[in-house]
Amino acid sequence: MNKTEFEKILTEITSVDLSRLAEVHSGLANASERFFVEEGKYRFEIKCGQLSFGFGIEMPECGPNEQVSQAYIRGFCGVVEKILAYTQSQKYLSDLAVEAVKMETSEAERNAFMEGAIFFRILLNFAVGSIRDNVAQRCL
Repeated sequence: MNKTEFEKILTEITSVDLSRLAEVHSGLANASERFFVEEGKYRFEIKCGQLSFGFGIEMPECGPNEQVSQAYIRGFCGVVEKILAYTQSQKYLSDLAVEAVKMETSEAERNAFMEGAIFFRILLNFAVGSIRDNVAQRCL
């Protein structure tokens, strides 16, 4: 698979319509996922309400019509796996809680933020896991 084909797959993976998530919980009403290329990296951004999470992975060093090596794809999946492990960790949840504590709002607003953060974390884990699983299945 060449670099252009690989990038097309990444675009397809992140082009899921998330609009129906509002039916599950109103906090997921503005959920979105985006893939783009910037500064030599493949970048991914997952947003929902006031929360967002983004990460970048170095692009393979090959031309658009050149083959992406299996070693690169395995490495790509490895990086995504580490990001997924973080988003599933207690560390990430505590990082979100720290953000809530920093907010200069009422306790009710901080509690609402944390409720939204829990739903965002579920969305985030699904999105990052989907990137990992789809790349592994379609590219390896």
